[in-house]
Amino acid sequence: MKVIYVVLAPILMISGLFLSCKKDRGSIDFKPKGELQDTVSQDTVGGIFTAIKKNTDSLYLLPFIGKPLDISSYDGANQSTHPSIIYFPNKWKGWKLWMVHTPYPFSKDFYENPSIAVSNDGVNWSTPSGLINPLDFCGIKENQDKYHYSDGELVFREDLQQMECWYRYSKNAVLEEIWRRTSKDGKTWTQKELMIKTDANSVNMVLSPTVLWEDGKYRVWSVAADPFRVEYRESINGKDWTKPVSLKLSLAKNIAPWHIEVKKNDSGYEMLLDVFNVWNKDPHTKFLMTSKSQDGVNWGEFRNSMKASEKKDHWNGKMIYRSSFIKVEGLYIVYYSAMAFDSSWGIGIAMGNSLDNLVY
Repeated sequence: MKVIYVVLAPILMISGLFLSCKKDRGSIDFKPKGELQDTVSQDTVGGIFTAIKKNTDSLYLLPFIGKPLDISSYDGANQSTHPSIIYFPNKWKGWKLWMVHTPYPFSKDFYENPSIAVSNDGVNWSTPSGLINPLDFCGIKENQDKYHYSDGELVFREDLQQMECWYRYSKNAVLEEIWRRTSKDGKTWTQKELMIKTDANSVNMVLSPTVLWEDGKYRVWSVAADPFRVEYRESINGKDWTKPVSLKLSLAKNIAPWHIEVKKNDSGYEMLLDVFNVWNKDPHTKFLMTSKSQDGVNWGEFRNSMKASEKKDHWNGKMIYRSSFIKVEGLYIVYYSAMAFDSSWGIGIAMGNSLDNLVY
């Protein structure tokens, strides 16, 4: 789906962007309902794996295209964002797909805590049996002081047969940390350990880290500000890091990065970058762009990938946010997060034969 963007004015104040997104001051009575446990361990519908056998024209007819997925969350509101997906063709611990997501009901960051979900068909998601979400959370007093968790990222270590969940803890311009918990079964997780810490001013932000383990080292791409840019760093042990390098990206001067995912597949490295137009009066209008690389450092042309729905009353009518993708038999499956104009959130599915040719 090709997208043309209109340049708007005037310049956006950077300080207004340090919040993940606009906070709604309304209240909601949260009554935790519990999450759906993995009582259904077999594929119940063909889901995305049936779609792979169809040609892209027929994707419009799939029942899960255009709708938010029903992903239950520990708070009971079932509004999540910022997915990170790992695909196991032969399943890991009984599941083909593992996801970390962060509940974000009506943009309230108190609930934006890393949570794990699993699926065998890509459409129906549940919580691994024996796991109680979230993996981490801050207290009420911490959150009142503007601290919160966000930006979960799943990493799998083949050499250790170990799942890792990396996530961010921050207070804008005061604290900037990346933490990790690991698991051998997806249910029991180790105590958290600090992986990255900076002096917390905007120049040293580690926003939306995307992490790969390859060739005996961690490779991390993340976003910093003043000016907004994508940074890259490496570490063998996950604790001692190379100095971050600012990548030269072929983005227009008015387009700035916000959230990022990088993955490696049969065609090299691919980036799905959530961006915003700095000339837009509304800092909460974001969309996706994509690029390719052979080494993960030097990136080619950026192409438009996804924008918000043209129907303003839709669940994805306000903006498209951080998204995650997998590539299966030549077809890209994108789990994209989006916000509605009432500040509610959801995660949906898009598909296509490339990241810049998606049906959603």
